[in-house]
Amino acid sequence: MDLPNQIARRVVEKYLNLQSPRYALLIDAPWGCGKTHFIKAATECETDPTRLYVSLYNVHSADEFDWALVRALNPWTKSTAGKVAGRAKELASGLRFMGLSVDLTKVNMAELALQKLPQTIIFDDIERCGLPVKQLWGLINRFVEHESKRVILIANSDKHSERPDFLHSREKLVGQIVTIEPNVDAAMTAVWGDIPDGQARRFLQAHQAVIKMTFEEAKHQNLRLLLRAIRDAADFIYQIEPEMVAHTASVQRLTQTLLALHMAYHEGAIDKDDLRRRGDSGRYLNSGKDEDGSPLGKLKQDHPNADILNHRGGTLPTELGVNLLVDGYASAAQINIALKATGHFTAPKETPDWIRLWNWGEQDTAELEGVIARIKASLTNFELTNPGEILEIYGALNFMGKYRDDFCPKEHARNFF
Repeated sequence: MDLPNQIARRVVEKYLNLQSPRYALLIDAPWGCGKTHFIKAATECETDPTRLYVSLYNVHSADEFDWALVRALNPWTKSTAGKVAGRAKELASGLRFMGLSVDLTKVNMAELALQKLPQTIIFDDIERCGLPVKQLWGLINRFVEHESKRVILIANSDKHSERPDFLHSREKLVGQIVTIEPNVDAAMTAVWGDIPDGQARRFLQAHQAVIKMTFEEAKHQNLRLLLRAIRDAADFIYQIEPEMVAHTASVQRLTQTLLALHMAYHEGAIDKDDLRRRGDSGRYLNSGKDEDGSPLGKLKQDHPNADILNHRGGTLPTELGVNLLVDGYASAAQINIALKATGHFTAPKETPDWIRLWNWGEQDTAELEGVIARIKASLTNFELTNPGEILEIYGALNFMGKYRDDFCPKEHARNFF
């Protein structure tokens, strides 16, 4: 565990040793960064009967709040508060509850449960609770102030629907706030057990530094998004023909691209229309820049080593990206045909000249002159008949021309027309 989380764990352990703290401890961190996993491990609440974990997700009333405690104490009570808590006295009598014989026609189950609560209570999903902040704090405060219990709260305050009130009023209840950071290394170690052995797992394990860098560039700190992206990337790489996976640098860039787009799409930073616009070159070629304030432009800035934009012949074709992320499926045949067409997964001699032209910055002067000479000859002799390839050549030469003083865009356009 990294240093910040070691400190956080010590703070939690210290709090658990207090007899009557008279304040709540708040674990405040972004969604998906491992808050729940961290606190369950630090408190051992799943095995220690003196500590109770309670989720307040979708709780909208005081009765539902009490019933969340009942469900936490007794996992077999699956019904909602609306159906059961208000009708507890209608349940059959003679059940054994908390080791006692109880007649539920005479005793309210929720009231009985609240008398048997352990000394430490952990309330999760505070920001997803439907109760008004002041009402929720009042319900929790009875345990903190009046019953002297240890209360640990887990929340993402940045996502609270009543964030100003939440931040302003929490000081009356919360005595200490702890933040944690996502433990990427531990999460990746755990995810390998979900991925079958083979070329995908071997490749991803060999490139964990790239995965970690892509996650850090994304800045959302959501490990759930990362782990889902890794699993889907593994499924994808398993479909690629082994001889193409041997092109390590290309598959690495492809993986970076897929992970970055996958996390952004499922986070909601980009949508399906953005994915379809990845290959839209006209606007970018005309403006001479890639970053235009759009979601894709912002994503490209965050991930400079990934092919977020595809108008220069990237490793992940636009349509294949839509198939994988929007449709959720692409056949092995679709995947391999699309990847081969990019030219990034074939031997250098097989790489089409139009792709090498787009990558002109990677060619030395002699190679680039040779590429341009072959392309001009092919155009002059009418050997190029594929409209898409001709347009790619036009776009690449037009882009290169922006760096030449003697370049005339109109004349260039007329020639190609």
